[in-house]
Amino acid sequence: MHVLAQPVVAAPELTFCVFQLMFAAITPALAIGAAAERGRMLPCVVFIFVWATLVYDPIACWTWNPNGWVAQMGGLDFAGGTPVHISSGSAALAYALMLGKRRGHGTQELNYRPHNVTHVVIGTCFLWFGWFGFNGGSAVGANLRATMACVVTNLAASVGGFTWVMLDYRIEGKWSAIGWCSGAVAGLVAITPGSGFVPAWAAVVFGVCAGIACNYGTKVKFLLGIDDSLDIFAVHAIGGAVGDLLTYKPHLSFIDYLAAYLLPITSRPWMASPKSPVAGSITIGSR
Repeated sequence: MHVLAQPVVAAPELTFCVFQLMFAAITPALAIGAAAERGRMLPCVVFIFVWATLVYDPIACWTWNPNGWVAQMGGLDFAGGTPVHISSGSAALAYALMLGKRRGHGTQELNYRPHNVTHVVIGTCFLWFGWFGFNGGSAVGANLRATMACVVTNLAASVGGFTWVMLDYRIEGKWSAIGWCSGAVAGLVAITPGSGFVPAWAAVVFGVCAGIACNYGTKVKFLLGIDDSLDIFAVHAIGGAVGDLLTYKPHLSFIDYLAAYLLPITSRPWMASPKSPVAGSITIGSR
C-alpha cells in the first residue's frame, strides 16, 4: 500500500514482543468475565492456555502479520478490534453456554444486578487509563498517530457513555453510573480498530453507534438463554464488530493527509515515523 496507514514497527523485536504479550494476556481475561461467580480456577487456566494458543494467536497473525490473509485483503485493525474484542466476546458467549447458568439465575433467588457501583467505576477508570496504552501504544512511537489515537479513544468513550445513559434514561427514567461505565467501555472497544486511522469527529460516530448497538446487544443473552455475567458478548463482540465496520479504508488515512498536506514533514519530524513512505516522499519533494 505504501502509505503511513500501514503499521510501522520501529521498536526492538523484544520490546514489541512484550507489548504483544499484553494483548495475548488481556484477551482471554476478557472472555473469562462471562464465567463470573461460578467458574472453577483449574479448568479456567486450562481453557485460557488452549484458547489463547489455538484461537487468539492465529487470529492475531491473520490480522497484524503483513502476510496474514486479513492483512492481505486490506483489512485495517489498528489495536485489536477483531483479535482482542470480537474473539474474546465470542469466546465468552461459548464459555458461558458450556458452563451453564448460575444457581437461581432468572429467579428471585439470585439478584444478579451489579452490587458494588464503586468497584465498577474504579475498574472502568483503570480500563480507560489502560486503553491509552493499548491504542496509543499501537503506534509504536511518540508520533502524531499515537496522539490522535489517544484523542479519539477518550472522545469515543465519553460519547459512548453518554449515549448509553440516554438510552437507559428513556426506558427507566433515571441516570445510572453502571450504564455510563458500560457505555464508556463500549466506546473504547469500538474505537480500537480505527483509533490510528480516523479523525477526531469520527470518534463521535463510533461512540454513538457503539452505545446504541451494545445497549441493545445486552438483550441477546436473554434471547439465547445464556448467563453472560458481565455482558462480555454485548460490549466486546458487538462493539468490536461495530468498530470494524466503521473503520473505513481510504487511499490515505486522516493522519497521512494531515502529515502530507497540511504541515511539512521536514519541519515536523514527530508527526510520522521516519520510515514512512509518505514522509519520505514529502521529504524528497515528490508531493
